Amino acid sequence: MPTSVSRIFFVSLLTSSVVSFLSSAYPHLTSSDFIIIALLVPPPYLFIYLAATSTASKITPATHNRHMTIYPYDHTLFHPRETCRTCKLPKPARSKHCPICRVCVARCDHHCVWLNNCVGRDNQRYFLALLLSLTILLTYGAWLGYTLMRPRLGVRKKTGIMSYFDVWGPVIQGDVRLGAVALLAGLCMPLPLGLFVYHVYLVWAGMTTNETNKWRILQEEMADGLVFKNARSKEQEVHRRGTLDEPATDWPIAPTQWIARTKDGKPPEQQAGSEADQGKWERCWRLRDVDNIYDLGFWDNLRDVLLLPIS
Repeated sequence: MPTSVSRIFFVSLLTSSVVSFLSSAYPHLTSSDFIIIALLVPPPYLFIYLAATSTASKITPATHNRHMTIYPYDHTLFHPRETCRTCKLPKPARSKHCPICRVCVARCDHHCVWLNNCVGRDNQRYFLALLLSLTILLTYGAWLGYTLMRPRLGVRKKTGIMSYFDVWGPVIQGDVRLGAVALLAGLCMPLPLGLFVYHVYLVWAGMTTNETNKWRILQEEMADGLVFKNARSKEQEVHRRGTLDEPATDWPIAPTQWIARTKDGKPPEQQAGSEADQGKWERCWRLRDVDNIYDLGFWDNLRDVLLLPIS
């Protein structure tokens, strides 16, 4: 896959900013500053490389069977017997076909244009580490630039956030490169921080960005009275036995509900031999009435993201 222009721009902007900042700030840095910089600059490059070059999340005929046994179908957002129209393979639970990568991605979160790669099951940990390392680097760069320029520009000491912006009025009188990069770092820092906080929320909720859209659509259908639920039979709850359509998994939670959508707002017709129980279908009005089997609690969700054994 060719390297995208956006990835080149991202890495070039980061590199040019670091070089410009250091070339101007070098005479004024202390030994502790050099040590901190040496610790903070390499991680973003490392995690960009790992997240951008990872292909383990991409589902191919050779890896399809493995991905089919990781997550069970919840029969709410993901259902068995669904085939990707492009890849011509049964779609594993929590997967999504990316039209840009032209392949299905396991536990697909989103396609990141800055990485020219999808964020999926096997590289989401690198993506989170990239956001966190960028946030720390930008925060330190903005703070260091401020502390270096303030005494040189004669800005009197103040407390509060406005003291930071007092520097940028007379910045042209000092070092423009140092001031510009530090200001850029301060203005850009909320972006990776906001994304990191959002993705931590997704980990806490046991969802991906792709799944939030599916839950939103389901909620809209609930508001229109088009969603019904029914209990699964006890035989179907034993998901580790596996079936032809639903391979056995080691996921600790099994789906206990069937969720059905109708176009006319009437309960689904019960068919003979249906896998759902022969009881009544209940209308769902709220998402809290539906189980999210992919939410194991924050720490186990995090372990899943980090690809660690789930307790």
